[in-house]
Amino acid sequence: MKQIIITMLLLAATIANAQDKEKAQQDAQNGGYEVFVNPEQSPQFPGGDKACLDYIKKNMCYPEEAKKKGIEGRVLVQFVIEKDGSHNSYKVIRSPDSLLNEEAIRIVKGMPKWIPARLWNETTRIRCTLPITFKLEVEGQEESAHGTNLHKGKHTPCYTCPTPTLRKQKQED
Repeated sequence: MKQIIITMLLLAATIANAQDKEKAQQDAQNGGYEVFVNPEQSPQFPGGDKACLDYIKKNMCYPEEAKKKGIEGRVLVQFVIEKDGSHNSYKVIRSPDSLLNEEAIRIVKGMPKWIPARLWNETTRIRCTLPITFKLEVEGQEESAHGTNLHKGKHTPCYTCPTPTLRKQKQED
């Protein structure tokens, strides 16, 4: 009986030690601070969800090679929003093709500071996942910015945009 109890205690100690090591590794990856996923108040893009969608539409530069290959779909970008609203630790967790990954991360990295999450009435770090949808325009529809027909010509393209028609449009403005 004593051997069974001793064996169970050793097993419990081994499991607890393994969990502590795993938590320490996660903390080291997160800058030594715990990152939450379910806060009382979620983080918010300045201006809300509509402003976030507008930001994505305005700043998206559809990768030319992906356009040529007809690649479209949703890229899920995971990142950490800090207590001050800044963000870091960008990682693509799902993507239809690697050609879209760099652009999705560029969009998220360029975002302004978010309104941070709150837990127990204090701001906290949180891991966030944001979907970035890449959709090519459909033949016969009005051509619009970067392969999405959602903002119907109200787009101000970036100077480095790989889409020639949008670079030309920017120069004419």
